[in-house]
Amino acid sequence: MVTHGPPMHILDIVKIDDTMQDMPGEPALRTSVGCPHLLRACMRARPLIHCFGHIHEGYGVKRVTWPLDADEVTSRRVTIQEWSEQTEAWSQRQVEPIGLAQECGDTEHACFVNLREGNALHRGKETVMINAAVMNKDLDPVNAPWVLEIDLPAAGGAGPESEA
Repeated sequence: MVTHGPPMHILDIVKIDDTMQDMPGEPALRTSVGCPHLLRACMRARPLIHCFGHIHEGYGVKRVTWPLDADEVTSRRVTIQEWSEQTEAWSQRQVEPIGLAQECGDTEHACFVNLREGNALHRGKETVMINAAVMNKDLDPVNAPWVLEIDLPAAGGAGPESEA
């Protein structure tokens, strides 16, 4: 799945006021600016991979484990405020940074994530979220592109051999 911006609470945090300086020992004022409707759509569809950008400060990759009651949660009628409150609590438990053989650096010219073998995703239960914003918030192209290694099932019966 590819979208322009991120879902709410996933790689979407920005500083509230760019004129503010982070004070030593004090947390910076930050907020989530992702789309609540997109989070709900992702939770319904549960793709293996969701790639987006737009929020330059959110550059990175995370593995999302969808709640067991995702179908029930997404079918409920709630206000945006209720959905935002529910998903903020959920995201603090279910969204984790990936530490899977990421190799980034000037010599590599890319960041590599291995989603094969012992790191394979569970279809319908997990999604890798990638904020692939190449530029930083000052619009300098400093972030490396992502390269994912992932095993996908072969299409059964599709292709020229099956038509004979």
